[in-house]
Amino acid sequence: MKTSWLSLIFVTLIIAVASPATAYQYVIFSLNSEIKPLSKSQTKMLYRGKTNHIQGINVHLVDLPTSSKHKEQFYRALLGKNPNQMQIIWARQSFSGRAKAPFQLRKSDTRSILSWLEKNSTGIAYLPIKEVPRNVNILYISDFSPP
Repeated sequence: MKTSWLSLIFVTLIIAVASPATAYQYVIFSLNSEIKPLSKSQTKMLYRGKTNHIQGINVHLVDLPTSSKHKEQFYRALLGKNPNQMQIIWARQSFSGRAKAPFQLRKSDTRSILSWLEKNSTGIAYLPIKEVPRNVNILYISDFSPP
């Protein structure tokens, strides 16, 4: 009897961990091959506005529109914040002169992101792993678990 309960609990845990609802796979990427892969700490610092230099390169972030479900999931999973909280954080950082808020796109499609990155050679973007185009410089891949 104990063995069957343990087996049931084990199977349930495996299903829960494997479920796409428990984690969001996002890729942070650039078209600039000079930017080397980022650590989790560097990624968090970038998206909190704590730094805008990576490996001596002044980088610029692009952000998805506020209406994008991916923006909501990304910030909740990476930083435990919703888009409104992030807007406050970026306003504070911008006002103090410590950082410039990410450029916000009007559309959340891959074409818009790539177009922006082509015009901004030190730009960094994020997308769900399934939407990341080939031939980009992948800086960070993670299964962010929502808080």
